Amino acid sequence: MQLTRITSCLGGMITALVLSGNASAQCPAVDVYEENDDCLNAVALTTGSYANLTVEGVASTLGLDFDSVVVPAGDIIQVDCLHIQALGDIDTYLYDAAGGTCGSHLLGDYLVRGYTSDDDETMAWINVTGAPVTVIIEIEPWANDTTFDCNDYSLSIATFPDPCALAR
Repeated sequence: MQLTRITSCLGGMITALVLSGNASAQCPAVDVYEENDDCLNAVALTTGSYANLTVEGVASTLGLDFDSVVVPAGDIIQVDCLHIQALGDIDTYLYDAAGGTCGSHLLGDYLVRGYTSDDDETMAWINVTGAPVTVIIEIEPWANDTTFDCNDYSLSIATFPDPCALAR
């Protein structure tokens, strides 16, 4: 798995990019990026930090958020999703926008996923394609939760050159 390679190469230092702080006050009516509830309406983001985001609903009924970011050739993308577990777990997935698999994580069609049972999800993926890749970020309430959830979250998105490739 590429994350293992990244972690071993960086000696675990990749976590230094984790956004400090935590998600903000719970659930404004909508966040500024709605209607991004499906892959076709993914909001184009750049690297940086995004606070006051909200995901609402049951995962099986479009309680999802989709964003996209371009990852330069040879770069690593790291996405940190911070939320408060007590208000419902959030899972996070990265997809290749050109792969035609966005939103199909139940089939295992994702680049990498964050689905821990704590408050934060951190994922990293290396673009080894030799060309820029548009990556879709999917944020969803935990898929097995059948209750209506409302949880806010923050995203931190970073891209940077692969230090393992630079060392070769």
